[in-house]
Amino acid sequence: MRAWRCAVYRDLAEAAEPALTGAGGPEWLDWLDEERDNTRAALTWAWEAGETETGLRLAAALWRFWHARSPLALLARARPSGRGPSLAGPIPGPRRGVCRGRRAG
Repeated sequence: MRAWRCAVYRDLAEAAEPALTGAGGPEWLDWLDEERDNTRAALTWAWEAGETETGLRLAAALWRFWHARSPLALLARARPSGRGPSLAGPIPGPRRGVCRGRRAG
């Protein structure tokens, strides 16, 4: 049953992908928002079941949705121009001298 459900969400996401940039994009984005938990569950199942191709196809079909509706994308759009921290630029890495939760030296 989980394999079937995962395949259904993969197929729906693949159908939605090209429409996300067209006139019906907002409706598809809203639908994907509503189904976020189900698509996440399908991805988790695919990963845990070793269904690599299905998981990759689902993830590839969802990239535009994640780009448009991820918490970071929403935060970037909400940031007033010229104020506050920017999401542009390098992603900070781990602090030097910290390893496995303990400070070196």
